[in-house]
Amino acid sequence: MGNDFPFSIVDVASLLSVQNKKSKAQSIDSNCPFCFKIRKFNMNIISNVYRCNYCGASGGMLDLYMQFHPDISNRSEAYHAIREALSVGYSNGYTQTQKRTEIRSIPQSTIAMPWELHKTYSFLFSLLSLSPKHKQDLLRRGLTEEQIERYGYKSTPAYGFVNLANKIIDSGCKVEGIPGFYFDDKGQWTIRFHSKSTGIIIPVLSSSGQIQGAQIRLDNPFEGRKYIWLSSAEKPKGVSSGSPVHFAGSTNVKTICVTEGGLKGTIAHCLTGWTFACLAGAGQYASFSKFIPALKSNGVEEIAVAYDMDLYTNKQVMKHCLAILCAARDAGLSARVMKWNPINNGVDDHYWAKELKQLLLVKMECELHKRGSTSADTELYNCFRTGIQKNGVSSKVLAFLYYQELPLGYLIWKFANSPNISFMEMIAAIEQEIPKSF
Repeated sequence: MGNDFPFSIVDVASLLSVQNKKSKAQSIDSNCPFCFKIRKFNMNIISNVYRCNYCGASGGMLDLYMQFHPDISNRSEAYHAIREALSVGYSNGYTQTQKRTEIRSIPQSTIAMPWELHKTYSFLFSLLSLSPKHKQDLLRRGLTEEQIERYGYKSTPAYGFVNLANKIIDSGCKVEGIPGFYFDDKGQWTIRFHSKSTGIIIPVLSSSGQIQGAQIRLDNPFEGRKYIWLSSAEKPKGVSSGSPVHFAGSTNVKTICVTEGGLKGTIAHCLTGWTFACLAGAGQYASFSKFIPALKSNGVEEIAVAYDMDLYTNKQVMKHCLAILCAARDAGLSARVMKWNPINNGVDDHYWAKELKQLLLVKMECELHKRGSTSADTELYNCFRTGIQKNGVSSKVLAFLYYQELPLGYLIWKFANSPNISFMEMIAAIEQEIPKSF
C-alpha cells in the first residue's frame, strides 16, 4: 500500500464516533472515543496518528478503524474497508470519489539543544516578574519566598511579546527551535502568550537542573485544563514543547518519587526533602520510564509513585500507575505506591497540611496568651487543638485559618454562640467561608 493513502485520519474519524472535534493547524482535538474524556484525543493530520493524553490509547488511522471494527483482522482489510466506506475510487473500480482532506502545511522548527533551551529560557524569565497575587498563591501552597525565587516562578506578561523576543535575540540567545517562539504574520519573532494563557510560569527542569521547558498554571482554566505548555506547535517556525519530565531534587538518592505536575512535585520536595520526578499527567508514564535505566545506574533503588489519592477510584490513572510500577520492577528496582489520608488528594497538600497543623497551633497559642482570653475561649481553643491533632483536615482549610491575622479570634467570632459545636462541624462551617479565589 505504501504511505500515500488516498484518505487521512480525519476521513477515518468521520466514519467513527469521534465527537466534538476542534481543528488546529496540523491536528484535531476531540473527545476520546475510548475513555470519553473531553478534548483529550489528538489526531495529527500530518502523520495520521492519534493519541489520547488521558487514557494513552494511540496508533495509526488503520488501527483506529480496527478498534471500532473487531471483525477486521489486519490493516490490509482495514485499508480496503475504509476506501469502500469513503467511496474512494480505484483505477478499475468505484466511479464516485471523495476528495481527501486538505492539509495545510506550516513550516516547523527543530527543537533546540538542551543548553540552548536553558540559556534562552533563563534570559526570558529574568525579564519577567511575579505578581503579588501569584506570589501569595504560591506561599499559600507551602513554598517560602526563597524557594519561589530559587525555582524561578514568574507571571505571564500581558503585552510586549515581540519586544521580549527582540531582547532575547539581541542578547545572543537563540529563539528558533525554542518552544513558545514563532514567526507572527508580520514576519517578526514573538512569543505565544495570549489572554487565555495568563497565569504562573512554571519552569520545567531536567535531572541536571537545566530549564527544558515551561508550563503555565492558568488563572482561568478552560476546556478542563488547569495547566498548558508554553509551546508554539503549529505556528510558523514554531515547535512543540513535548512533555518533558520535571525533576525536583537530586537524582543521587536511593528513592525517586513520581507524581503528576511540576509545581506539585516541587512543593512536595521542598516540604519533605525527597526527590520527585514530575510528569505532565498520569498518562505520560512513558516519558518517565525511559529514565529508569539511567536512574538505576546512578544508584537509585526504589520508585515510589505518589499520584493523587483519587487513583483508587480512577481506573485509567491506576492503569498508568501500574505501568510505572511494572517498568521499575522489570528494571530490577523496588516499586511501591505511596498512600495518605485522602482528605488531601495531592502529595503536596498532604505534607503541607501536616506542617500547617503545627504552624497554626503555635500561632493560635501565642494569640491565646496575648489576648487574656476567657475560659470559654480557652475551651474553644482546646477543642480545636484536640480535633486538629486527631483528625485529617484539608490543607486549604488550614491555610485559610493560618493566614487569618488572628485565627483564634476568627474561631471565637465564628463559633462564640455555638458552645456545643463539634470539631468536624467547625471544619464544615469554615469550608463554606473560603472564597473560590483562595
